[in-house]
Amino acid sequence: MPLGNGVNLQPSYYNNGDVDFAWNLMRSHTKIKTIRIEIEPAKALQARGWIQQACGNGYAVIATYHKYTAPLGTDNRNELMAASAWWAANCTSLLSAPSMYTVKAGDTLSAIAARFYGDPSKYPVIFRANRILTNPNHIRPGQVLTIPPRSRSFTINLMNEWGSHRLTARQYAESYNAAISTIRGVYSGQLIIDVPGYAQETAVAASAVKGLNTGGVSITDTNIILSVHIYRQAFVQQKTGSSSPRSGPLDNADLADLNSAGRPCMVGEFGTGDPGSANWSGLVDYAKSLGWPVLGWAWNGDGGTMNMVAPSWSANPNSPSFTINSYFGTIYSKL
Repeated sequence: MPLGNGVNLQPSYYNNGDVDFAWNLMRSHTKIKTIRIEIEPAKALQARGWIQQACGNGYAVIATYHKYTAPLGTDNRNELMAASAWWAANCTSLLSAPSMYTVKAGDTLSAIAARFYGDPSKYPVIFRANRILTNPNHIRPGQVLTIPPRSRSFTINLMNEWGSHRLTARQYAESYNAAISTIRGVYSGQLIIDVPGYAQETAVAASAVKGLNTGGVSITDTNIILSVHIYRQAFVQQKTGSSSPRSGPLDNADLADLNSAGRPCMVGEFGTGDPGSANWSGLVDYAKSLGWPVLGWAWNGDGGTMNMVAPSWSANPNSPSFTINSYFGTIYSKL
């Protein structure tokens, strides 16, 4: 499924990943086409269910490795290689292994089928997979059900925000060449790689693809998507069009430079963020004019003020109902 505009989800840190995504509410807002899910490496089992639910409800999925204890913007190549090793070990099971679901009060098999497959009439698939069930109308809270996989697919985002503002184009190319080669043993699809500098140093990524100022080293894999993250604080140390490093807010020229690398590009995250002087709204509009998909931060799971729906999962991960909040319009109007 092609990647379109959409939103981010960060379920790993709430109720052991057992959260309600409010799919009915999301589906009522039809500009959302793609879901980017950030996955803690210890949550591989739970991630099967998240991916199944998103696919079952009709969304294109970006699955993103995000290790909380690896600081955002780290230059530690071992962390990037750990991410690639995690994908090599888990990609197949994320695509095709069953997921699990713990029954809650008020659940029905039809409702569970709607959650995972987007279709309540698919409940016999779950009933047949669970010998503990003798009657589809009788399920008990606390029962752990096996959810068979159906029509799962995703695009891998190798690692969230690897690389600092200090990383050179050569270091970026060499590191990603090594990491990508590990993943290609199990995954042949498009691979999203965040540009360095908290996904803001566009000139570094463009140079790494083009082989400029890298001593002849370039990113050799051509089936990649370059991803930038846009917030008010977006800041670039190595601005495009400069013979020597200079710094300033991310601007349209930086996005144009990334676009000139000849690889597909996208905005993996955007939102208001912390104080800063980058024109985040105008940058998102410009990215869209270049034909890039843009994904807002965040539908839920931010743990702060940038949640599009309420309640936040930190307050109630399995609320009986969710509603849009004031931040919703800030993001949705840009999709």
